[in-house]
Amino acid sequence: MEKSLHQLRTGQVCDDFENWQKIRNNERTGLEAIYKKYISQLFSLGRSIVSDEDFVKDCIQDVFLDLWKYRNSIKTVDNFKLYLFKCLSHKIYRQIESSKMERGLLELEKYDVLYFLESAESDLIRTQIDQERSFKLSNAIDKLPARQREVIRYYFFDSFSYEQIAEVMKINVQSVYTLVWKAISGLKKSL
Repeated sequence: MEKSLHQLRTGQVCDDFENWQKIRNNERTGLEAIYKKYISQLFSLGRSIVSDEDFVKDCIQDVFLDLWKYRNSIKTVDNFKLYLFKCLSHKIYRQIESSKMERGLLELEKYDVLYFLESAESDLIRTQIDQERSFKLSNAIDKLPARQREVIRYYFFDSFSYEQIAEVMKINVQSVYTLVWKAISGLKKSL
């Protein structure tokens, strides 16, 4: 029997809650479980903000070190994925700002759109058309300002609600609506 989406989500929330309790009880197994569960999603998010893989890996490592270090002072987390995304986003932007201050100037890296090729059985013409569209979309996204690229990532690739995006980016919901609208308008003009 297949589990319903609600059952799966409830199970994931319970797993996260159990792992969080382990972390709070000084059990590293909880931290390892959270790390294994979310590492690929965190890496993908980080790469959507900057393209430097080593920088992203360092920031993710810092997030988990902070999580362990401050485990007893962090309140109970309702949505662990959202919490980790928020921590990583803030860590990346803080590191970028810190780098800007040290070096004077830092240009944000280009946004890399992940593109997955269809299976080998797919029609070659369709694959070529999809590749061209992806290339055009990637170029159009590259031309957007950093905050618009970030909001596109959260909204379209991670399926966050406007409220969740506002929380992660530390802006109000109306600003999220505006950023999404501006990003989509910019993409329409570029395409």
